[in-house]
Parts: sequence; C-alpha cells; structure tokens
Amino acid sequence: MVQAATPVEWLIEGMLAKGALTVVAGPAKKGAKSIITMQLAVCTAYGQPFLGRPVPKGKVIYANLEDGAGRVGRRLKLHGVTAENPEGGEMLGLYYQEDVRTMLEVMPRDSACDLFVIDPLAHIAAAYGVESENDSVQMTPFMATLREFAQRQRCAVVLVHHYRKAGDMMRGSTAIEAGSDGWWDVAPDIEDPNKKLIKWTLRDGPPGEQGALVEFGEGTSLKAIDADEVKPKIEKEKRKRESDEELQERLAGWWKDNPGCYSQSNLRAVMSVGQEKIRRVLTAMEVVGLVVRGEDKQGWRFVGHNSFEGDNSHEG
Repeated sequence: MVQAATPVEWLIEGMLAKGALTVVAGPAKKGAKSIITMQLAVCTAYGQPFLGRPVPKGKVIYANLEDGAGRVGRRLKLHGVTAENPEGGEMLGLYYQEDVRTMLEVMPRDSACDLFVIDPLAHIAAAYGVESENDSVQMTPFMATLREFAQRQRCAVVLVHHYRKAGDMMRGSTAIEAGSDGWWDVAPDIEDPNKKLIKWTLRDGPPGEQGALVEFGEGTSLKAIDADEVKPKIEKEKRKRESDEELQERLAGWWKDNPGCYSQSNLRAVMSVGQEKIRRVLTAMEVVGLVVRGEDKQGWRFVGHNSFEGDNSHEG
C-alpha cells in the first residue's frame, strides 16, 4: 500500500485537488455558487488565476443542468468568453442529465479532463435514480460513482449543492460529505452580504479550515479581498455555529422539562437571546424534526422526545 502512495496533484494548490470529488455548497440564490464555479471553469480553461491563485490551463467539462444553454451563454459572455476569442480555452458544455451520465460512464480512461463541474447535485442524482438526497442507501453508491470517475480520470470533479432550509449546513444525507474529498462552503459574509466568504476543508489539504473573502468586480468577475480579513471571519463563523448548537441543546433540555406549545417570543425570553438567533435555531431544529409548528402555524412544539405530547399552550 505504501508503494501505491502518490503526492497530491493540485489543480489549485491547497484548494482543489485532481483525482478528487469536491462539493461546493451554500444557501440557494444567495451564495453565488454557480457564478463562482463558472469562474473556476473559465479560469481553468484559459489558464487564468482564480481568486489570485495560479491555475494551469486545462480541459474543462462544464455541466449546468439548471440554467440551460441560453443563460449559461450570457453569463459566459460576462466572463469575457466569446466564440471569436483566439486564445479561447477548451470547455465543453453539457445541459442534459443523460448527457452527463453518459460522459461519466463512457469517457475513455486516457481522455484528458482536468475539471468537471456539475451544477447542481440534485439533477444528476436524479439521473442515477436517486429519489431522496436524505437516503444514504441511495446517495452512497451515487457519490462513489462520481468519486471513482475523478480518481480514474485524474480529474477534479466539482459538485454544486445547496444548504438545507435553515441555511447552516449542506442539505441531504451525511453520505454526501462522507463520499467527498473536499468541501467548499460559499455564503454571504455576515457583516457585508455583498461579499462572499468561501471556506474550504480538504482531506489531503492544509490542516483546518481555509478561506477567502471575495466580492464581485466588473461583470461577474470575483476579486479576493485582503487575506488578513479572512481568518477572524472564519473564527467568528465557527463561534456562531458552536453557539447555535449550544442553544439547541439548552432549548431541547428546557423543553423536555416544560412541554407545550410556545411562541418564538416566549422562547426568546426564556433563553435570553435575540430574535434572529432564536429564529435561526428554531428553523434548524425544524429541519431535523426536533420541533414542529403548532396548530394554525402558531407557536412551536418540541417533538424530539416521545413523552411530550401534552396540550399545554403558551402563545404570546
């Protein structure tokens, strides 16, 4: 096994590996995941820097199964890509599920492919018969198929995905994360929503969470902001996440001792937290089935423990 060990082959040093499956996730319509991964594709096809990091020119397959050829073409023009560009790179566009599946299954081993972007996960998963992203029995072999393709072709495969409704983590089964080699989180900066905070963690990359703060420049181009701003923001996001998790535990514990239906204002007062924080935590708990809305959508009821079926109501 030791003899089989090979050094990591980077498409982007410390950020995106070849022969690996990377999931790029973020909130729907807010994180600019599609624009960021499109720029990644363009930078690879043309050998241009991505967020200030060098990228060797390579062959790209860009599969957008959501926006269609017309919208993708308009966005590519904003990135400076034109049919007449004499210095144009090699980028093949795919727009139908079956075309992507065929490419994944029949591409010859010796065919060059440096980057394969698939946007979004849900559409290509459906082509493989996946009925629910939450079903690990279905998602595990699907993720294995993409990962095996990446390893076989020595290609960086990037899969675009959404956060769950609570907006705090990837949607679907834990098999998605378990079946990946790298994870990028793309979301609006909590201090300035016009900027995007990209955080990434890699199995074979630098230890800990890395990041970049970006803003949109002319057209849809991205500009990396001073790296000194990034680390404090990542730490702040981590503290916020840990604080939300701690509040969930406190709230669940209190609710077990005080069963009933409570308004958001009641719960905010009991926990002594702000309106935005209690709303965010309740939404997260609803997504995983710990709480449900009361009758007529009034108030919240804890259902994470079978013994709490009382009819007490505390609206206010």
